[in-house]
Amino acid sequence: MIDMLDVMFRLNEVCVVKHHPLRDYNVPFFEKAFATLIQDGYLAQMTGGPKESSDLVNHPSVDHVHMTGGKPTHDGIVYGFDKTEQAKNKAAEKPVLKAEMTSELGCVTPWIVTPQPGWTDGDSLTPTPNLTLNLTLIMILSLMLPTDDVEHHVKQLVAGITSNNSCNCLAPKMLVIDKDWDKTEFFLSKLKFHLNTRALVAPYYPGTTQRYEAFKKAYPKQMEQIKGELGGPPDVAGAGKAMSEPCPWMVITLEEDVLDKKEWEYALRNEPFAPVFHIALLTGTGEEDAFLSKAVSFVNDELFGTLSMTLLAKDSTPAVEKAIADLRYGAIALNAWTAQCVSAPCATWGAYPGESLNDVQSGIGVVYNCLFYDHVQKSVLRSPFIEASHIGTAGIPSIHMARALVGLLTKPSLGAFVGLLTADVPRHKIMFAAGAAVMAVAILTRYTLFK
Repeated sequence: MIDMLDVMFRLNEVCVVKHHPLRDYNVPFFEKAFATLIQDGYLAQMTGGPKESSDLVNHPSVDHVHMTGGKPTHDGIVYGFDKTEQAKNKAAEKPVLKAEMTSELGCVTPWIVTPQPGWTDGDSLTPTPNLTLNLTLIMILSLMLPTDDVEHHVKQLVAGITSNNSCNCLAPKMLVIDKDWDKTEFFLSKLKFHLNTRALVAPYYPGTTQRYEAFKKAYPKQMEQIKGELGGPPDVAGAGKAMSEPCPWMVITLEEDVLDKKEWEYALRNEPFAPVFHIALLTGTGEEDAFLSKAVSFVNDELFGTLSMTLLAKDSTPAVEKAIADLRYGAIALNAWTAQCVSAPCATWGAYPGESLNDVQSGIGVVYNCLFYDHVQKSVLRSPFIEASHIGTAGIPSIHMARALVGLLTKPSLGAFVGLLTADVPRHKIMFAAGAAVMAVAILTRYTLFK
């Protein structure tokens, strides 16, 4: 939808939206949301399969095609879907598509963790007992203790990995971390722990199971399947047919000093549009400058795609700023998942400039350029190291939260608002907090009276 609006209002083009077969349910929503544009002839929409798509993009009235999807679909549109014809046309650099082509495609999305000192974990946040402290103060402090740094960023990473069953152009796919950093082992154990709590999802997206099995075959010794505590159903509501069984979350660990570089290639050059995630353990000394230099070269030169990436850094240092400047990605999120780049109103979205029709990876051109900048290179979203708005760090909304939100929207009241705030808070914690507050008031009142 955003791409459509970008084409219409930034490029001043009338538009026909071709919906993906899995997204045909969006047609009535578009009809209502954009009724005026449709009635006045500026916008139309259609459904269908490959034949209808081919007829549309090759129609003589079409002078610009913009797509979101994958490289195989892009190359089919530009050079023809017949494999023999496509290879011949690509070699001769003769597109069959006459219209201009822009695109937003996929990426082996990296997530770099900077090995800086000062990261907290659960042990470093445990308060030391002190008998001189007032019981009420201890109770209040226990409620105010922050989430540790490792836990916070692992939760955010897992939210990105598991979103839409990891079938997402911005899903994190390659954790790049220093093997010699003192927090690496703890970080990875937390990652697998939280993956194990996430529900498995039926592979509704076409080709998910086949891609999953290809990575399983490529890395039989390096892969670990995490089945999760919650099993997803084999059917997807609205899909219209039964799907195969859910695929467990797959984590593939690639160690620099264990695997030959050639053995990395399949993981580096193929986007796993499936519940598959890689851990790249780069050898180093646990030092920030050396690791970032190595990690930036690795993701720039070895990984497929240039769409987006995340860089975690507790402190802003010259090495971090140099890394941001040197990274060749269209969107860079400092301390956040790049889904927040997409939602940022003034950030552009698209591949790093320089890709061509003949060798496309993450696409050509940018969208969301609401400030109409010329010659965009990349957008950088800077976030505090710990921030409440980081996706996934506040936990998964429950059915209680959904019911409370509906209650507030349908029957607004102070009680409904309080219900929403406390919907996902366990009842014993609410009682605990209320008791602590009452005790605090009682102690303060007594202190005031006898002062």
